[in-house]
Amino acid sequence: AEEGLNLLKQAVEKDPYFGRALSDYGGANLYLSGQLRSEGRRQEAGVLFRMAVDAYRRALDICPTIGMAYKVIVPSYEGIDNSLIDQELQWRDALAMDPNDAAMLRQYFFHLMSAGMLNEALEAMQRAYEIEPLLAMIPAQYAHALAKLGRCDEATPLAIEAEAMGGVPSAVTAINCAKLGADAEAMNAATARIIEALGMPDPSQLLGLEMPQLSSAILDPEHPARPGIINGLHRLWTENPSFESNEHVYWVLDMATDMGESDLVFDMLESVIADCGLQCYTVAWSPLFAVGESSSNLRSHPRFVEVMARTELPGYWREFGWPNGCEPEGDSFRCF
Repeated sequence: AEEGLNLLKQAVEKDPYFGRALSDYGGANLYLSGQLRSEGRRQEAGVLFRMAVDAYRRALDICPTIGMAYKVIVPSYEGIDNSLIDQELQWRDALAMDPNDAAMLRQYFFHLMSAGMLNEALEAMQRAYEIEPLLAMIPAQYAHALAKLGRCDEATPLAIEAEAMGGVPSAVTAINCAKLGADAEAMNAATARIIEALGMPDPSQLLGLEMPQLSSAILDPEHPARPGIINGLHRLWTENPSFESNEHVYWVLDMATDMGESDLVFDMLESVIADCGLQCYTVAWSPLFAVGESSSNLRSHPRFVEVMARTELPGYWREFGWPNGCEPEGDSFRCF
């Protein structure tokens, strides 16, 4: 990424009026800013973030129809409130300016996924894939979203294709599909592949279990290990109720959903909303709007509507359509 940033910087220095190069230079700074922030290097991240916005502004001055530049310098970056509805309209305007920008379509995909609009998000990612099929993260994320909707026959070949191009292991998608298919052996095999490929620790050890035990407990509501897993999840959240690491929040919430521990899920979501709104938690990859019995049980819980009603999402849904697993009901809505 740093080498790419240096090449873009050279392009801008050679031609300061090359709007596309400026826009991409802004995007590279924005990407690296996010990486540094995730590492806790907030001051350095802040510098790169301001450089990104400055590059986008200059790009837009040169070429007002660069959609991504338009989207990035929306009022939220100037300290002005920018509602979810406003953001949707800005994305639509930006894409009207630049409909063939695969990177922007991918970012719009995340925006839609975070609003629970999984089917609409897939349409955006399909367009991104048609435009730029050789960027490994696009088919990988496309596959992950398809799996969230239970469309594993379509997801699996895309995940394999992405891995062949150097993307994330296809086992990431395989785990979701194995869970939907209630195949504990496939879950174990996929987890082992991810641990080996990414060099990560076995997540089941956080709960004092071996992976086969955890996989079996996820699929069997009567499994004797379930009470211990539930206690472990509460302990993990009590010890580290932090939103600095989306992976931690996502994993605990995902496991709590699988275990049917709804109170923990809603306590976590309420903490997220109180702390900084749902934008602090990557709803895009959460189980909230996914296909599957555990996600459906979560949405059917009375607290789900109560918690969602405290966010901007219901207003957005009334304006642009309803997410997977919810529908209007009088002046309110219901989920299932």
